[in-house]
Amino acid sequence: DLIINGLLFAELPLTNKLFFFFDLSCTLGDIDLNQQHTDLGVRLGLVNFLPFGNHPGLFSSFGLGGSIYDYNTVFYCLGEIGIDFDISVYVLEFKYQVRYDKNSCFTDVYYIGVGMNLDYL
Repeated sequence: DLIINGLLFAELPLTNKLFFFFDLSCTLGDIDLNQQHTDLGVRLGLVNFLPFGNHPGLFSSFGLGGSIYDYNTVFYCLGEIGIDFDISVYVLEFKYQVRYDKNSCFTDVYYIGVGMNLDYL
């Protein structure tokens, strides 16, 4: 199952390496409604394990989420990896996630998104 999602997110730094991620994602493109996802997620992750600057770099995370589009679905983010770039307080992010839920079992999800680093506030 291949899904490409748009993403709005916020990153809350716990340390300079450890972040909490909050995000809201929605399916991009013309995809059958049975495969459409609109999700809210919370994850814990590491950033800057291969840094490209002060904050931007590669990151990985795991955590939990729930589907807003299908209220019966809770998914487990088994792992994700991505790259993000700072643009002042804003962050541009590309990532790949593998997750498991009771409806679609294992799902590959690709994301492109914009967000905010709460450390700047």
